[in-house]
Amino acid sequence: MAKHFRDVLGKDVLLIVNKASNRESIVEAAYPLLAGGEKAKLTTLVIEPWSRNPLRSSPALPAYFDAQVVLDPYLGNHGLYPAVHPLWSGSRNLSNGVLEKKHSQLVAAARKLLRSYRESSVVNGKDPSKSKAVLTPDILRARRLERFLTQRFYSAEPLTSQPGQYVKLADTAKGVREILEGRYDDVPEECFHYKSGIEQVVQV
Repeated sequence: MAKHFRDVLGKDVLLIVNKASNRESIVEAAYPLLAGGEKAKLTTLVIEPWSRNPLRSSPALPAYFDAQVVLDPYLGNHGLYPAVHPLWSGSRNLSNGVLEKKHSQLVAAARKLLRSYRESSVVNGKDPSKSKAVLTPDILRARRLERFLTQRFYSAEPLTSQPGQYVKLADTAKGVREILEGRYDDVPEECFHYKSGIEQVVQV
């Protein structure tokens, strides 16, 4: 991600990897670079581990940062990569008018569905795959959406022996929108794993 900002978009990037998940320390360390006029020259990305309840105390994006990627052990434990928390991770582009309105609305709808799913299963200690009583249409769609958002990375090819995938933004948006609309409610959720577009899901 940082490489894309630097090499493709021509931006100077400050990449912060916060292993300790101490937000105060990274803000303090970054402040000298981001204070005054320097902030306008830098695109700031933060990568940090999940360490607290992601539903009851979701942290706001720190004032000096442009984007944050919060790693999610729940997704990792279920073999869903990249294991990026869909509710905690974020970008200022989602709220400052950079995205088209229809795109911002789609992101909000997807997050609303995923939040509802996590509140019903993760926080309450339930596993929807083992409890028929909680397998509502929304939960099933959320599980399909989680799996559709997986992607094989080129950088991981030596470790996974699986070819990387490039997925266009428009293709991802189309798939997310159609999943939310319920167009694939009859497609088994395992068909959504590591597909580079919704067309591949339908072909399975």
